[in-house]
This record gives sequence, C-alpha cells and structure tokens, in this order.
Amino acid sequence: MKLGAGTVAAVLACLAAVHLYAAGGSPHATLQTSPGLLLTGVSSPATLAAGLERMPDHLNQVVGLSAQQKAQTIERVEQARAELTALEPAYQQRNAQMLALMLQDKADNDAVERLRREQYAASENSSRKVTQTMLDLSRLLTPGQRQLFNDMAAKHHQGSH
Repeated sequence: MKLGAGTVAAVLACLAAVHLYAAGGSPHATLQTSPGLLLTGVSSPATLAAGLERMPDHLNQVVGLSAQQKAQTIERVEQARAELTALEPAYQQRNAQMLALMLQDKADNDAVERLRREQYAASENSSRKVTQTMLDLSRLLTPGQRQLFNDMAAKHHQGSH
C-alpha cells in the first residue's frame, strides 16, 4: 500500500504532537536531544550514551564511591558509551532513508515499515546495553550503597508524579 504525501505529513504531525506532550510541552526537550525520535519513537544510541556520561559522578555524589569503585564505574560507563556511539551512524542512516522514503510523492509503506522495525531492533540492543551497564554498576556497590541509591531513586520517583 502506498501513502500520499498528505497522509505522511499528517502522521508526522501526530507524532510531533505526541512527542511534544511527552517532552512537557517543549519540542526542544525531546527533538533536539534525539532528532530521530520523531520518525521512529526511539532514542538514538548517542542520546543514550550521553545519558550515561554523568553516571559515575552521580553515583559518587549519592553513595560515596571508593577510589576503586569510581575507577571501575568510569571504565564500565566509558565502554558502554563507546559501544553505543559506534551504533549511531547506522541509526542516522536508517532515519535518513526513512525520511527520504516518506518525502517521496508516494511513500513506500513497506520500505518505511521495514526500516522502522530495523530501528526498533537496534533500539532493543541499545536498551539492553544500558540495562546491562546499570546492572554491572549496581554490582560494584556495597549493600549499604545500594540502599542509599534506592532511597534516592524512590524520592526522585515520588517527586516526579
């Protein structure tokens, strides 16, 4: 099935509205940090990598890492960030291809859907990397440090609702 340019524009406008709402009314909060989010609804690997950047300092502020813990945290975070950053060019290429297909006179729905699925599969891998990194970091903490971090996270979660 082929979609006309007007249908594609309407779909893009709806996606923009959803992401605008999710960003708290600011189009810049979401779209500037992850431009591909508009096309596929998934964050870029570079955005996820950037989110990890401050994790060693944040953990240290919350739980007081030892010198060894801090070094291990930095090492694990830098490794994850490098792996995520390496995925960024393919992510950007899929987004560029998807946008080019959407802007044709008659969008190729099947090709766009294939790229969307590829983007979600890649996003799953990126998400898995972030989750594994967080698990690795939690294993570096003592039980008391994990409790401090849990208490901070619980307070932060309550404050966001």
